[in-house]
Amino acid sequence: MRHGRAVLVKAAYEDLAPGVISDGGVTDMKAFTRAIKRLWRSGKFSTKKVSIAVREAQVLTRRAELPWMEPPDFAAALPYQVQDFLPVDTATVEVGFHVTDVLPADSAAGLPEARNQVVLVATNSDAMSDHALALAKAGLEPVHADSSAFALIRAVAGGNSPRVHEPRLLADLGIDHTTLVIEQDAQPELVRALPSIGLDTALATISSSMENPSQAKSVALRTGLNVPISETAPVAQSSIFATTLITPNRSTAEVQRVAEHALSQWAGRIIGEIQDTRQYASQTGTSTNLITLTGIGSKIPGLADRIASELDVTCTVFDPRTSFDVKSKAAERFVDADGCAESLGLAYGNLS
Repeated sequence: MRHGRAVLVKAAYEDLAPGVISDGGVTDMKAFTRAIKRLWRSGKFSTKKVSIAVREAQVLTRRAELPWMEPPDFAAALPYQVQDFLPVDTATVEVGFHVTDVLPADSAAGLPEARNQVVLVATNSDAMSDHALALAKAGLEPVHADSSAFALIRAVAGGNSPRVHEPRLLADLGIDHTTLVIEQDAQPELVRALPSIGLDTALATISSSMENPSQAKSVALRTGLNVPISETAPVAQSSIFATTLITPNRSTAEVQRVAEHALSQWAGRIIGEIQDTRQYASQTGTSTNLITLTGIGSKIPGLADRIASELDVTCTVFDPRTSFDVKSKAAERFVDADGCAESLGLAYGNLS
């Protein structure tokens, strides 16, 4: 920490080949182990202790009110209190919690004892064991696991969570997932996991039109949402329709046109899900007109402006430098990389 701000001193990232991780789980142990070892060498990290994030698609999140106890007692009693709140056998999951508020006893209101308002987080025990085993094979010691949504909140808040700011929707737009989180005062109000909505469908469509499919991501980041909405409206939403009309060896202009349409379709789905989430939250008493984007999808040019225009909201892209001081060139490269917010939030959650 420096002047009340976290400082990013060392950082590194390693791209994984397709198929090494699927649906948040390690499917190619050898490739994953090699990648982690390369990562640790390039980052020159001195510790072997690590924190891991569990994707929201693998997590059950529920709000609950439970009797107040001293924190150690509350944690010990938790497995026996949550069965009615979780639609799974609690013997098969790891259950964690986050206290969002403490309600004092109020006999007049029918509350004879104090209550903890909590967010319950549960994930499959076997999945957690697989994560731990994969890291152990790479020579690391997992000491902490957290919901990716909680990590995003910490990263964007940067430790600055005054009890006055209005609710905000965080949209983490990944290659193979989208996570939507509504938070207020750095506390989670609503979490939605959308594993079937990622940038990968648009990238697949773009790559189908290219001689060098590996350049699809750079084409997407260069093209963005430059075409007016009215020009893209007639294009069918079916991925089958989009791909069957694409032939290789198209001109640069044609590839760009394909990219514009594919990205516009993806953006339309994202905007629809954001609006549905806002409407659901408003029905439960939480309204927000602030949206912050993270992840590779947040870097698609024009997306934040499109969201702001269509939904009449304030939409910004998360800049890690507003929350963290960056000390090295490696750290500079890292904060400009895809998906750094989640990692920063994990690290920040374990600062002493």
